[in-house]
Amino acid sequence: MATPRELIDSLGVSVPADQEFDRVADLTALRRDATGGVYRSNDARGPLLYALVAARRPQRVLEFGTGRGYGALCMAWAMAVHGISGTISTIDLVPQRRSFDWLYRDERGVHEEPSSRESFWRSRFPRAWLERIVPLEGRSASVVERLRRDETGFDLAFVDGGHDRATAGHDLLAAAG
Repeated sequence: MATPRELIDSLGVSVPADQEFDRVADLTALRRDATGGVYRSNDARGPLLYALVAARRPQRVLEFGTGRGYGALCMAWAMAVHGISGTISTIDLVPQRRSFDWLYRDERGVHEEPSSRESFWRSRFPRAWLERIVPLEGRSASVVERLRRDETGFDLAFVDGGHDRATAGHDLLAAAG
């Protein structure tokens, strides 16, 4: 099986340095381990999603599971850098304006403080990225049903919402149309 780096290289596009993705992951993809330490959760997805968007140039992206936004932000970053005028519709149960304990690392160290995605993103990420992201709240089944009535389909889907078999299976089928 190919590594994420091999997949990225096979797409034939340039991606920013790993350190730039580390900065975004430190702000949006940190988790605590059993000992209370922190780690970047599945941070290889950022460069891979960036490369997929840069190579395929989708106009309409559907993401299941916004979380704290690492995937959506990396895809929006690629759109901004590569002049892609597309949008990323990202579905999550947690409203964009709901505050929760946000774990992140910056040049001052590791912090955990209350913030909403909307507030945190606005204070740390470029407007050119954020204007490409369309946050959608709700269960994926009902949101996708509404999108199918109003939209013409998607060029790329990233399924990272509910991780149980039934939810992931539904999201995969919904993404396929």
